[in-house]
Amino acid sequence: MHLPAMAATSLILLLCFYQSETIADTEKPPEKEVAVRYTRCGGQEVAYQVTLESFAIAAQGIRPAVDIHAWRYSRTPNDTDLSDPTRRATLFAWSGGPGASAMTLHMGLLGPKRINLQNSPDTGDPLAASLEDNTECLLDLMDIVLLDPPGTGYSGSTDKDNLQYYFNSDRDAKVLADAISQYVKRYNLWRQPRFVLGESYGAARAVKVTRELIQQGLPVSGMILLAPHLFYSCTDNVDALCCNWNLQSYAITARYHGLSAESANKNTNLDRFLNTLKSFSNSTYLPAMINGYEGLRQYPESLSQTLVRYTGMTEQDFQTYGYCPSPTDFIESTLRNAQIIPALKDSRFHIPFETYTGARTLINPIILINQTYIPLFNEYLYTELKPEKEQPYISFNPKILSDWQQLTGDTMNTVIDDITASMMAQRQLRVLALAGLYDLQIPFRAIEYVLSRPGIDPSRVNIRFLPSGHGPYVDEDGLITVSQAIRTMVTKTLSDH
Repeated sequence: MHLPAMAATSLILLLCFYQSETIADTEKPPEKEVAVRYTRCGGQEVAYQVTLESFAIAAQGIRPAVDIHAWRYSRTPNDTDLSDPTRRATLFAWSGGPGASAMTLHMGLLGPKRINLQNSPDTGDPLAASLEDNTECLLDLMDIVLLDPPGTGYSGSTDKDNLQYYFNSDRDAKVLADAISQYVKRYNLWRQPRFVLGESYGAARAVKVTRELIQQGLPVSGMILLAPHLFYSCTDNVDALCCNWNLQSYAITARYHGLSAESANKNTNLDRFLNTLKSFSNSTYLPAMINGYEGLRQYPESLSQTLVRYTGMTEQDFQTYGYCPSPTDFIESTLRNAQIIPALKDSRFHIPFETYTGARTLINPIILINQTYIPLFNEYLYTELKPEKEQPYISFNPKILSDWQQLTGDTMNTVIDDITASMMAQRQLRVLALAGLYDLQIPFRAIEYVLSRPGIDPSRVNIRFLPSGHGPYVDEDGLITVSQAIRTMVTKTLSDH
């Protein structure tokens, strides 16, 4: 079928206009290149280089100019073990927040060096941690590009007063997609496979960036979503679905700490426990929550007894909280009943009872982990990477979080629309989601719910529940599990192309 000449010309002009809008005319060359280094990844020695990349996004209308910076770890072209460079994949990754740089992914999972917390993520003591080689890195498999969104890392603008233009979900995703477009152009990677990885809110960003890249004519082979925040917050239990998802997180936390009747079976099959819990929660608890007091009257005694058995909370607790306790309600209940205060982002860890000052102001292990990472990352930054930058590297920018605008309404519905559209446009796109069972802020069942909506092809989605909290790779066992899951997904995807 041939387009009429005028229509074909219009289409070409439209494509040229769209590309000129997304790729800046003036691109900065890569900054200082670090010497060739060597590490072991995937059981083999890998020669690699590090560059600090800068991508200039031009001002347009009310949009201010901004420079996006990224750390690029690439295998050297003359590495004898590098087979068929034209098939070499690239992984583009970022953290969440909003307001976080890529530091934790950089030094916890993806970089050739990692910060070993010595299995003490609850201490926040940098003296107890160490900087070491990351033998689980993925550089043998693909190049790694760690992007920092506007206002984090070295990414910023000379127009600082208007940088908040980018502090919303749509513009944030668009500017990162534009930076990736520049990267592809800079290194002539038009046909190479590419993957995106996002952690926490960064997972929702990954979904949006993927759709934007596909619209720009840049296919994405896979999305990797770590502890993905794909929906509105369930911290305050806004509806019956959140009640249902949260209950299952409370039950597995109570089982872990020996707070419930189910704790006696703690060492039995975890999958069997999760399936039994899910069956009760979906068939009995959720309908009761949907139907309100009328639903509760249908199961007056059996419902209460089962809730108590699973969570270790008292019947009085459930009555007080309207049978739908929020995470902080659950934490306060465990304090009253067992003097245990589970951490919100990793309920395996708990605050010592003697230091408790109020459940609603709890410090969680993720904050302590960041406090540990920052000094060791700075040591690595200034002694090994040595960027030619005078300004400090911004690991986390709280102003971004406080000024953030969602703009697109219900995050969950938007994410579902974006994933569905991307999967329809690209039939080979795969999704890997890794969720922590002990993450009280992002219930693991909520992730399963979002990624199983109609329109999302289940044959191309792999959801794995990990025995972790919000940071699934911060300990040695978690690092190995997450790295191997990513390696398996990428290898399978590449072999199918």
